[in-house]
Amino acid sequence: MYIEEYEEQFYEGLERGESRARGIKKALDYALEQQDVDAVFQLYQEFMNEDVMHSNSYQAIVLFPEYVAYFEEHPEKQDEYQHDVMWTYKWIIGNIIDFYQIPLSQIESIYQQYQEFCKRFHYNLRTYYDGICGFILSHLGKDASFCGLTAKQAHDEMMKCKRDELSDCVACETAQEVCYLIDMDADIEKVIQTARPLIEGQMTCAEQPHCAFTNIAEYYLEHGDLVNADKFANKAYHLINRDYANQSNLNVKKAVCMTIYAHSDSNKAYKIMKNLVRFIPENSNYNDLFEIYRGCYYFMAQLEKKGAHQIRIRLPYRDEEIASEDGFYDIPVLKEFFYKKAEAIAEKFDERNGSDEFTDRLNKQNDVDDSDFTQSEEMPDYPLLDYIRENLDDGVLPEGFRLPCPMLDEDGEAYADGAYDGIILYHRNADKAELGKLETILRNAAAGSDAAHYKTEQYFEKSDARMITLIDNVHDFILSHQEELDPNNMFRYAVRLTVDSNQKEAVKLGLSILSLFGDFSDKLIEAILDLAVCNEFTLFCMWAFDTLENKNDLVFQMAQRADGWGRIVTVDELEPETDEIRQWILHEGMRNTIYPGYSAIACFQKAGVMELLENGLTDENFAAVEYIITFLLLDGPTIGIKAFADQEDRILDLFMSAAEQRELTDFETRGLQLILDNYDNASVCDRIRALGIEPLETSDE
Repeated sequence: MYIEEYEEQFYEGLERGESRARGIKKALDYALEQQDVDAVFQLYQEFMNEDVMHSNSYQAIVLFPEYVAYFEEHPEKQDEYQHDVMWTYKWIIGNIIDFYQIPLSQIESIYQQYQEFCKRFHYNLRTYYDGICGFILSHLGKDASFCGLTAKQAHDEMMKCKRDELSDCVACETAQEVCYLIDMDADIEKVIQTARPLIEGQMTCAEQPHCAFTNIAEYYLEHGDLVNADKFANKAYHLINRDYANQSNLNVKKAVCMTIYAHSDSNKAYKIMKNLVRFIPENSNYNDLFEIYRGCYYFMAQLEKKGAHQIRIRLPYRDEEIASEDGFYDIPVLKEFFYKKAEAIAEKFDERNGSDEFTDRLNKQNDVDDSDFTQSEEMPDYPLLDYIRENLDDGVLPEGFRLPCPMLDEDGEAYADGAYDGIILYHRNADKAELGKLETILRNAAAGSDAAHYKTEQYFEKSDARMITLIDNVHDFILSHQEELDPNNMFRYAVRLTVDSNQKEAVKLGLSILSLFGDFSDKLIEAILDLAVCNEFTLFCMWAFDTLENKNDLVFQMAQRADGWGRIVTVDELEPETDEIRQWILHEGMRNTIYPGYSAIACFQKAGVMELLENGLTDENFAAVEYIITFLLLDGPTIGIKAFADQEDRILDLFMSAAEQRELTDFETRGLQLILDNYDNASVCDRIRALGIEPLETSDE
């Protein structure tokens, strides 16, 4: 059978990790029964790759001796498959150290066998020495020795060997050099200089630069520099903040980020903790578990220092004494629990290794002053979509969230997210801005230029251009030059700006161009909805859906998740097509963090308030109607009640009749006080006073 047939029969479509590895193992057993030699070699390799790269590595370690024995039994196939076997050997020596149940003597024996295989098949010993150096520094201590070498000696020998087919990619080797310098207490200047190609994006791979960034971040934390620790943790976290399932190396890096955020951003540390603990039951990598437990313990210790007493989290413990039905835990109790978990693993590693490295790492509390730490005001150097998603909690952003580097007003005060665009939209009929250099960039994008994305960000960074004044001319240009502009390239350019840009106006340009298209994938719709939670982008996200048949449903989703200018603009756009939408507009449409009066006219019309008044207000809707009417009557940024000038008297008469027929709550009484203070209508004010209600100024005295 071809390997594709084995996949189709045994493991096609299975989830990456343990599930897929089990399917591959079944295929391997069947191939062994059938004595299908080539399939056996390929399936061994697939299994090793799946377990090492997407699970915990332990099953690969267990099965590896069988793989090597099968390789030895088939000398006629060794030329063909030796490269696969040698790469797997390298993976095994890199992961076997993470299981304390494997004795040091056995690990040393496997290293010696690897050395012999390298010589036998004419590979140099660069990866052999690199493995020794890494093991010493991560498990034994920099002054220890292994296989007759110290870490420095192994590193020096490694540097004498040229790169060969077994070498890691240049990005990974650079990251390993950064890690070596950190572990050997090199000056930070030397560390950063070595990491420069990773920092500047010149070297990347599946695991870099984010793994290197976490090592640098932790180095800064251990030296008391929280600003730089947080900076590099942010660089790393946006790359590893994905659902990689139970992937060992990334779990460790997330745990390091959690340790740093324990000082700089407790909310983000909490999100990482929730993500990590759910994988604990299926995790058999003890080094991985140690780092998770240690990180959770460290986080709890910092919360306790800050005066926190209790935390709510879903933990995967049902049979242990700590189990909580409601998910609430006392922080000191949870701190002690995680410490004991980490301590038990540390003791076993230190016993095997003959060192105190794990215990010392567990007990290390970094001397960091985080009392006045504030987040950087620089824009993140990664996609704003990722930045927003990192801050989402149950689909919404935390109270007070705003993007870094907001635009400043004439007094140097920061605009709230979406405020500048909202003010232009509601208060100023700004003239259309000329495209200028942007026209050339759009033409290049349509021609397929890879540089167009970067040029767009650069254009907005160096100019004061705002999409709110450019959008009409952008649309006019594209529509009037359709024959010249390749639509596929324009669509790809727009998507890239939307999901990959860290420049606010560039993201809005992407959304503006998308509004001219009408066939979006579910993934793109999800991305736009997540962007829309941030008030800075809600307006443009709403416009991006202009051509979609289900636009109103999508706008409703946006309205519920945005809380400031985003809610204002979506309520204006939203159509009350269903009773659910109409009820939401009535009760929640005006609840925004800017000024409820912006939405009073729209909510009055779309919630059918006139009809409610004429049919008689119920206990359930009186307060909501009063809230809307109150803000129609207050002086504000809109014309208010004058929008219904021909019905004004009727509206107020019906409303006051409803008020006169009920026992008012304190909230409802305050609404009538606001009307009394702000509405110049003697008849209405007399009726309010007749209810025994005094103006706010009088009542406060």
